[in-house]
Amino acid sequence: MSSSVPTTADGMSELLAGYRPTTASRGGAVGDTVYAIREAILDGVLAPDVWLREVVLSEALGVSRTPVREALNRLEEEGLVARTPGVG
Repeated sequence: MSSSVPTTADGMSELLAGYRPTTASRGGAVGDTVYAIREAILDGVLAPDVWLREVVLSEALGVSRTPVREALNRLEEEGLVARTPGVG
């Protein structure tokens, strides 16, 4: 993992401030979270080989871990993230 990428919620909050979902629609948290993380990846804010920890992302984006977990599953299906079994 790159040393320049924050691994705490505070550091990640600053990094993802512009990507934080603003809608509070019922049932839209997963879609909003997918969009936020996808855009951060495509914009280069979340660099390749960075560990994306559920708890850190959830705190930084202001959502619970469930939408983050589902978002990471969808992004893995899209090929934007990869999970390493037995790590983390």
